[in-house]
Amino acid sequence: MRTLLSRCRRHTSPPVPWLPSLRANRCVSLLTCSVLTLMLTAAPNRAAEPKTVKASQAFVLKSAGSLLLVGGGKIPDTVRNRFVELAGGKKAHLVVVPTASAATDRGGVSPSYLFWRNQDVTSVEVLHTRDHDQADDPAFVKPLEQATGVWIGGGDQSRLTEVYNDTAFLRELKRVLDRGGVVGGTSAGASVMSSMMITGGTAHAGLATGFGFVPGMVVDQHFTNRNRMGRLLGALTEHPDMVGLGIDEQTAALFHGETMSVVGNANVWVCMSPTPALPVSVQRLKAGDQVDLLSLSSTLLARSKPKSDKTAVTSNTTPGRDTTSGKAK
Repeated sequence: MRTLLSRCRRHTSPPVPWLPSLRANRCVSLLTCSVLTLMLTAAPNRAAEPKTVKASQAFVLKSAGSLLLVGGGKIPDTVRNRFVELAGGKKAHLVVVPTASAATDRGGVSPSYLFWRNQDVTSVEVLHTRDHDQADDPAFVKPLEQATGVWIGGGDQSRLTEVYNDTAFLRELKRVLDRGGVVGGTSAGASVMSSMMITGGTAHAGLATGFGFVPGMVVDQHFTNRNRMGRLLGALTEHPDMVGLGIDEQTAALFHGETMSVVGNANVWVCMSPTPALPVSVQRLKAGDQVDLLSLSSTLLARSKPKSDKTAVTSNTTPGRDTTSGKAK
């Protein structure tokens, strides 16, 4: 079933086509130089305009593996079983990363480790450090070389990016996906997968650079449970070239190739900021629903076109039990 996946914004910063010709002209008059100076002085105002939506932008997971993002709370059996299945079932080699949690530094056994150790898999290892240099050490990331599944626990997503961004850890994590494994995360472990990551805030979201495994998306978790619609839409107002993904507790968004599907007990919310011609778009997806990510990318681009452009604003959504479009209730 094709469902309307409404609305997002595009502001275009107009090019300055006359600059090359002026620079190429070797006979520039004093008057022309003055005009050019005034134009260049005004250029920063144009640079401050909102980002444009890129025609090439897509949300497709460009690897053979899968990405499973959980909105926090208790992990339902359906989500747990899907993660283990994608990791290889009984042959799975799991690595648990508890770095987002401050409790990890107090010693003891990680609850995430115990949870996955109790599953019927071949092995489970813990990988954790607070040292950026250690995270870049090939010896530290060696457990990831054999991993078929990696689980990133909850806490504070900034703890993850401070240690792991631009390191061998992140490069090896990407290789897990490239060879067909699964990378999953809950709460902070879901938010960190964004290219633009929400770091916190209530009415206004703090933003930073995440792991970038979900290109073009801003992921938020504990979504309706903690009334986070406002902060996600605020982040999209600052970045209208992105799609917002709000994940409720006990629910997962599963990315594989060109498809995102919903697993679990509640909802995933696909959000786009308003444009001059269209209002904000919020679409609720339930367990079993699927979204074509190529179509979603086209929808975002089409929403940004001028009102006179007749391009259809549609998206392919395969319903499970129910799919609704429009403003969230």
